[in-house]
Amino acid sequence: MKGLSLRVMILTVAMLAGAAQLTAQCSGPMSVGVQGSGSGLTCSVSETHINAQCPGENGSVTITATGGTQPYLMGVGTFSQPVGTQIYTVTDFVGCMSSVSVTITANLRFISCPANQSKNVDPGVCNTSVTLALPTTSGVCGSSILEFRYRTVDAANNPTGPYNAYAPSGNNTVLFDRGKYEVEWRLSDGSGSSVCSFYLTIIDNQAPAIICPANQSITANASCSGKIGDWIA
Repeated sequence: MKGLSLRVMILTVAMLAGAAQLTAQCSGPMSVGVQGSGSGLTCSVSETHINAQCPGENGSVTITATGGTQPYLMGVGTFSQPVGTQIYTVTDFVGCMSSVSVTITANLRFISCPANQSKNVDPGVCNTSVTLALPTTSGVCGSSILEFRYRTVDAANNPTGPYNAYAPSGNNTVLFDRGKYEVEWRLSDGSGSSVCSFYLTIIDNQAPAIICPANQSITANASCSGKIGDWIA
């Protein structure tokens, strides 16, 4: 019995020593210190990710690790993650753990209109053809439609007329009469629509022209009156 008890004691001491050595190898964010010797091996975790293209879709997260005792048992690889924040924990061969937090966002649809425009009317007429500048767009979810409409406004940008119907962006060359207009661009994709607007001013910079007819002379009738011919300016 004494021999058996001695062997059990030796085995127990060996197991405790092994557990202490294993834990002593874990140093890092998730390590727990125990009695034992050794400097330990640091397990470092890093991540790269791709945000979700559209709201309601998942992004992609790649977790990598260095240090510790390889091979890593779990936590490394590429994972699909919904919008939000998740914590990824890597466990190495001896059970040491290290974690990293990853936040996935959805690309947001964005549209930004150009600066206000102005143009003079063409010579001899009260209108001009304008090619409307396109807006800047990004974050489109899937297929998209870019279109525009416009309405007249006064000098203080108060509407003076209704919008016309939306037209596709490819038809952005329009004949405008003199006056001021609010131009609205709309970007639509699978998740909804966003709009922006700018002002367009068509300036009549031409003074009105008048040409007088040639001199005329008339003969008075018996009543000393006569008719002057029509003058056309």
